[in-house]
Amino acid sequence: MDLFLSGQHRDSSRCSLGDPSSRRSVGLCLAGAFLMALLQSLWPAEAAGESLAAGIPSESILFLHWRNAQDSGFASTYLGHLEQKVADSGFLDAFFRELTEAFPAASRKTYESHVARWSGLVSRIPWWPLVASEVAAGGRVGAQGNLEFILLFRRGPRHLAGDLLLLRELLYAFSASGEEYELEVGIRNGAATTILQNRLDESDQVAVSAQGNIIGISTSSSLLRRSFQLLSLETLSPGFSQTPGYAKLQDKLELPGGKRSFAGRETARFELVFQPRGVLRDEMILDVIDEYHYVARFSPDGVESRSRTVLSEDEGNPLRRAIGGQGDAAGLAAAIPAEVSSYSVTSGTDPAGIYDFCMEVLVNITGKAESAENFERDQVRLGVRLQRDILRNLTGRRATVVFAPGGGAPGALPARAFLFETRAGEKAAKAVAGAVEALAGPLERWNLELGSRGRKGSERSLHVFKSGLLGFETAFGVYGDFLVLATSVDALGKVAGAIEGRTATLAAVADGSGLDWLPKSKLPVDSFYRGTGSGLWDSGDWLLKVAGLTGTLLPDAEEPSILKPLLMSLPRLEGALRSMDVFTEGSGYCFRNGNVFFSTASRKLQPVAGF
Repeated sequence: MDLFLSGQHRDSSRCSLGDPSSRRSVGLCLAGAFLMALLQSLWPAEAAGESLAAGIPSESILFLHWRNAQDSGFASTYLGHLEQKVADSGFLDAFFRELTEAFPAASRKTYESHVARWSGLVSRIPWWPLVASEVAAGGRVGAQGNLEFILLFRRGPRHLAGDLLLLRELLYAFSASGEEYELEVGIRNGAATTILQNRLDESDQVAVSAQGNIIGISTSSSLLRRSFQLLSLETLSPGFSQTPGYAKLQDKLELPGGKRSFAGRETARFELVFQPRGVLRDEMILDVIDEYHYVARFSPDGVESRSRTVLSEDEGNPLRRAIGGQGDAAGLAAAIPAEVSSYSVTSGTDPAGIYDFCMEVLVNITGKAESAENFERDQVRLGVRLQRDILRNLTGRRATVVFAPGGGAPGALPARAFLFETRAGEKAAKAVAGAVEALAGPLERWNLELGSRGRKGSERSLHVFKSGLLGFETAFGVYGDFLVLATSVDALGKVAGAIEGRTATLAAVADGSGLDWLPKSKLPVDSFYRGTGSGLWDSGDWLLKVAGLTGTLLPDAEEPSILKPLLMSLPRLEGALRSMDVFTEGSGYCFRNGNVFFSTASRKLQPVAGF
């Protein structure tokens, strides 16, 4: 029997930071923060033996499960270390500061007060102890065609009073933040349940309850009840992990060429299944996938993972047409210097197709067909046609190489280079030189330096793009049939020497392939990587600098937006990501069979400094 006491607490104070549409966006953001904060709520209970995966309904299109052995210390060591480094980076402070500046002066104080209150509440949450045991999540299509999500986690009976107080404080704060929201507290299915409901939208809600030592948070109260019924065996219906379809997914993960054994004691396991089944046709990015399955197993020595991806057969989406694979990736070994400490190679995506997709997204976002046309006209005015002159001349096959830091200087970063195969090197070189000449003047107005100079031993010039303010420098040029971007002039020279046949390449190693470690298969190699000491974030520091530079170049938005503040704040995470360079060596590969991709990877772990 369902006894529900509605309206025990209602508050109609407003949370608006602008017009009704912005209230909706703010509400969704706060709902996300609320969902995360509620993870800390505790109810005294006995430890349950059933996997939380059994509580995810079988009709889910999204399934996620994380389970960590209590004695492994994985979460507290690696994840806890990352949390501390992110906190020390000042990233969040910088982001909120930049975001605050984006608001009109009239509403800035109101926004600052909201940020102060919510950041204070969220900062009290010990995030990584929370996920140290087990977490499961799922998503399904609701009766109204909307996506509904469920989050389940196991929690021990610690700090009950304090966490319960935090829960009620968050509930009150959120319900008091807008007149359209109300807080309802009562009993459903014998369990105390709290629901935050948008009175203007029946589907906009957050439901929270507990069963035993399991906390459930959902965007649908009916989905929450269904999950608890599955866990308590009150229904004959199986959970997601108990269906024949789930067992078949596990069998399909086996790679062509036979099984790979998992060595060592399993200390943690992560699994993700995504099966959109054609219900996300309006989501262009998600619509390209019919099925995705990923499993990672952790041991004291490292992590091994497998995945299987099935692309949609419907190529009406321009992004789907672009990612079908551009040939066998193994041939790019002939362009990689033998002295690299790590490398990754992929058959990639069609750059011109990606451009078409981005233009379609631009039109959809702006609602104006002329948005893409205006972008094209701006290129013509600058003398650069990105699609015609550069992207159409790229095959999509590319490689990333990492060189060990030179000189042995403490804290020295490895140099990286990115290789993009062209259809005609000479044509690409002329296009790049023309683009440099056209853009040098306009970029100078932003205190950005772009120039060209000759390079000893090569007929083609190298180009340098740098910002003294951000400490950012990129060298690039076209050598052979490859457009090469590097984080230093020295790295660019090493790659150019390999491409032009003046230095040894990966293809000349051992028996002439340099890829003896790859298993033999009749299927084409879509991608592969191998390295020692390359770390978890192979190109993280360089990409964060690119993000920061992009943020400075973006114009100020007419309405407050998180994009520019986020990009400008991301470089602060460089140190945090570098500190998580916890892998000593690893390798992985992916084979392609039509529209199906099979991959496997393994990495060895090293202790985190300070633990």
